[in-house]
Amino acid sequence: MSLAQFKTKVKPSFDTRAEVARLQAELLAATNQRNDADAASIAVMQLVVNAVKGDPNEGEDGELYEAMGYIRQSERRTGLTRRGTIAKAAANAAGAK
Repeated sequence: MSLAQFKTKVKPSFDTRAEVARLQAELLAATNQRNDADAASIAVMQLVVNAVKGDPNEGEDGELYEAMGYIRQSERRTGLTRRGTIAKAAANAAGAK
């Protein structure tokens, strides 16, 4: 087999690899464009959320606020946790070892 014949036979492999590299670069560019667009969209969405929160008829306790995926102010937990008897028993058992 001559060098020219060899190059002819492996050319499709190299062409396909070059196409994959080009497509990966295109995908990276499109992903970066999407991320930039998402950042701008999130800023606009936050303005809408702030407008709903500031509306005296809706606010942070309204149905629209909840429909937007947020938890109403009246449904939020306080964050206070108390250790129950089961947790105390487990802590005592762990300390006894």
